[in-house]
Parts: sequence; C-alpha cells; structure tokens
Amino acid sequence: MGADPPADELRLEPGMSGSIVANTALFALAHGLDEASLEAAAGLPVAELLVPDARFDDLVVGRIWRALSERHLGEALPLRMAEAAPTNFFGPMAYAARFTPNLREGLSTFIRFRALLSSSLRAELVEDAPEHGAALVVAHPSDPIDAGAGAEVGLAVGWRFVSEVLGMSEALAGVDFRHPARAPVAAYERFFAAPVRFAAPRTGLRFHPGALDTAPANHDPKLFAYIEGHLRLAAEALTLADELGDLRRTIAELAERQEYSAEALARAMGVSLRALQRRVASEGTTLRKLLDEARCAQAKALLDDRSLSVEEVAFILDYSDERAFRRAFKRMTGASPAQYRRAR
Repeated sequence: MGADPPADELRLEPGMSGSIVANTALFALAHGLDEASLEAAAGLPVAELLVPDARFDDLVVGRIWRALSERHLGEALPLRMAEAAPTNFFGPMAYAARFTPNLREGLSTFIRFRALLSSSLRAELVEDAPEHGAALVVAHPSDPIDAGAGAEVGLAVGWRFVSEVLGMSEALAGVDFRHPARAPVAAYERFFAAPVRFAAPRTGLRFHPGALDTAPANHDPKLFAYIEGHLRLAAEALTLADELGDLRRTIAELAERQEYSAEALARAMGVSLRALQRRVASEGTTLRKLLDEARCAQAKALLDDRSLSVEEVAFILDYSDERAFRRAFKRMTGASPAQYRRAR
C-alpha cells in the first residue's frame, strides 16, 4: 500500500460532500425534475452539482429534496434513492466501515468523521441502558427544509450498508424519525424490516442489545486502521469558514453540560487535540483562552443569581473547590467573585 496522500490534497471547505449532492441531483433528474427546475431549487448550474469532489452549502440537498417531494406527494421517494444509491454513498467512510472490528467501532468512526460528509451534521451514539440496546441519533439543519427527506435517505442507505455489506441484517430493533410520515409507514417497515416510528422524539437507528459488539464477516483491523488514517488526515485538513465562531458555538454547547476540557472539545469537533490546537493557534489564540471565556461567561451569569452562594457556583462549574474557583475567576476577570457581585 502507498503512503498517505499529503494533507493539502485532502483539504475540504465547509459544507456538504459533493458525492452526496451529485447523487441527489442525478436522482432528482431521473425522477421528473428537469434541469431548469433543479438549478432553480439548488441555486447552482447542473454541471456544478455533478462534481463529486466539490463541497456545497449544507442546505443544497434539502432544497433539492423539497422541490422533488412537491412532485411526489405521498410517496416514499427517499427509500427509492436508498435502494439505488451505491454503497460508497458515504465516500471513504464506507470503505473503513467494510473492515470495522465491530458495529460499535464502525458507528463511532462515522460520528468522529461526520464533518467529511457535512460540516453541519450532528450524530451521537446513545446507550441508555444495556438491556435497551443503543441508538445512532442524527440531526441536520436541512431537516425542516426537506421535511426529513434527507434524513430518511441517510438512515436508509446506512442501514442498507450494515445489512448487505456487513451482513448484520438482524441488528436493527427499530427506526425513529422526528418528522411526520410522508407515505404509508408499511413501506418503511418493509424496507427496514423493523418497526418504524414517525413524529418520534429523535431521528435515529435503534439496535438490539449486544448488536454493537458483533464483528462483521470481513473485519480486518489492519485495513481498518489504514483507511482510518486517511480519514484522520482529511478531518485534520478540514477548514471551517468561521473557525472561531464554530468553535465558540461548540464550546457553548459543551458548557451547557459543564464540560470545559480541551479533550472534550476536540472530540466534539471530530479532530485530534493536536490538530485543534494548531487550528486555534493559526487564529492567534489558544484553546485555554477560548474555554476560559466560556467558563467566565457562565460564572458571571451564575454569580448574577444572588440566590446561589459562591461555593454553589464553584460546584456547578465543576471546580474542585471554592478556592480554586476564586483563583480562576480572579485570573480571568481581575476581580474576585465577591468584588464582581458588589460592582453589579
């Protein structure tokens, strides 16, 4: 096997993978959307939409599906696309998944490198309790635009891959979609061979207990590690249009859960800690400073609530004790918590 390609050959812009956009555009053309209508919906020439190596606005696919769905009311059209989509629909991640040691590692790889598909895609593996199995939960900003059509395609193609390529057709316990059904539920249950719920609390695939630790027939740790290395290079080369803005949004989301570590931030961003440190340094700041800003803002908001003692604020912010919080707050603001409160 050859050496990993240079990082600059894998550099990606923000947005969605051209492979997904091109597949969606071709499907739309084959199902009654003429070129003029496709261009009007997407806001781009057809020739540009069919470039698989490009990156596109995250909402382009949602706009195409909205136009397509208006012509096919009451039809489970996303399932048709999932039936016809190539197994490399998810790009290099599909190749890594072929050789995954088990389903858990395959799903974790998808979650870690999801930005290669779409910089706005959100995904997590939820394991409420061992006896209830686990769920791959996903969300995307285009969901309201296309009434969940893109989510249906993504989950359906993903399940087809798990079932046909990995040979794990018995792993699925059920499927949930947050949006209302666009077609008879029976069509979806035939496709997934499992119960399907619409208007559910979340969108995702639910797996039977123990399914995540099952090894597919073709698992190969060495090939998996090799392909994962390519994914890591691509993820580390991924540049976001609003670098610090995206970081601060993620930091704010973590702050709501009282998570302020650089390691947690790197995991949430889907990159290594070293890559994230380099990225932030190129913007003239540090991870510590960005995390301190978020923690400081949270501390001020809590101190504004006079019903909370300083000790309680320290506990909420996950400091080891009140003294550690006082020192950190003074370092960040130049004032003690008591001085801050007196000045308000």
